[in-house]
Amino acid sequence: MDTGITNFDDAYYAQKAKEILDSGSFWLITQAGEPAMDNPPLPFWLTALAFSLFGVSSYSAIFFSALFATGIVLM
Repeated sequence: MDTGITNFDDAYYAQKAKEILDSGSFWLITQAGEPAMDNPPLPFWLTALAFSLFGVSSYSAIFFSALFATGIVLM
């Protein structure tokens, strides 16, 4: 059951990643159609990759964050 994104940061990153996926431009990151260069691009790229692999959902929006967090715990 997909309950949606309740964390502001997750929603912020997911929106930017969705705009990357919709526009097809990995170099110009936008927020509401305006250029947004306030964060490094790698998290947005990874989230866009998860969206393209698994579809746009709250689970795919946090997939790489959860994967990296699990890796850190296992280290």
